[in-house]
Amino acid sequence: MDFDYLEWIEFMVRWFHVIAGIAWIGSSFYFIALDLSLRKSSSLPKEAHGEAWQVHGGGFYNLVKYLVAPNHLPDHLTWFKWEAYATWITGAALFILVYYLGAELYLIDWRGEAGERLGEAGEEAGVPVFGIAHGRFRSSRPRHPGLVPGSTVRRVLRRLVLRRGGPRDKPGVTG
Repeated sequence: MDFDYLEWIEFMVRWFHVIAGIAWIGSSFYFIALDLSLRKSSSLPKEAHGEAWQVHGGGFYNLVKYLVAPNHLPDHLTWFKWEAYATWITGAALFILVYYLGAELYLIDWRGEAGERLGEAGEEAGVPVFGIAHGRFRSSRPRHPGLVPGSTVRRVLRRLVLRRGGPRDKPGVTG
């Protein structure tokens, strides 16, 4: 019985993706509940939108929400962004592990039409990551200097995929 490292890596990335997604959804629900519990008070600064008192683990929390950043921010500021980042990063890694490195399991031929469709799906999945609008990414010529046309990206992806192995890499075989 061979030990399959790729399968274990996929297993770990998949569970990290699930846990990160749960954390992201949980923090979103927490902030929805926090926003719904905000109350106005005369003791709040004029820039404050509302405050909420909460209790957890034996401690009391007094949270104040500002719609615009106050004049002075503390040195230590907690950002709730890593749950979302971890979910997106592990999702992209899982996409690569399952549909690129494990394509043979799903009977995907990268050199055929299915591979081209999957490459386009990966290209579209990368759009939010790089912050490029879908219409601009897929256009035949860039509307803004510096953007690469979608057809060029597809060509580069296709060449990278075809170098991955298979009949074209064997001597004497032409594709």
